[in-house]
Amino acid sequence: MNSQQKAKELLESLKRKEDLEAQLSTLEKDIFKASCDLHDSMEEEILDSISLEGIEFKPIVERQFKLADSGIDEKISWDIHPKFLPWLKQIGEGGLIKIKETVHWKSRVSFLMNFVDKGNFLPEFIAEVFLNTVKYNKSAIKRLVNGGQ
Repeated sequence: MNSQQKAKELLESLKRKEDLEAQLSTLEKDIFKASCDLHDSMEEEILDSISLEGIEFKPIVERQFKLADSGIDEKISWDIHPKFLPWLKQIGEGGLIKIKETVHWKSRVSFLMNFVDKGNFLPEFIAEVFLNTVKYNKSAIKRLVNGGQ
């Protein structure tokens, strides 16, 4: 098999992966809706549980919280919401806030590349590895699978 054929095989796998991820996302939404619909139906019929094929379904109410600011993206992390952490401090609950000691992966890679390129030796707990792979445009794959959308 030549490189052109291998590239085609890789592209087909990437397209299939993108398609399966889209299907999975849709399926997860369908499962959530079906779960809510079943809960409502069981409440109406006053059923404590239903058992099918050894799986028991019980209606429950999960208590959760979400960020309510209409002008802020719903998927924003609570930790970076401009009001949440100050509010915790204001009400005397700042002790809940943990300081995260972390280095972003891109910063880590850039630092280590520069460190090694300057002739420095890595400590024994860090290994430099080389991966033989190819680059491709992930968003172009999505557009190809989704018909240019």
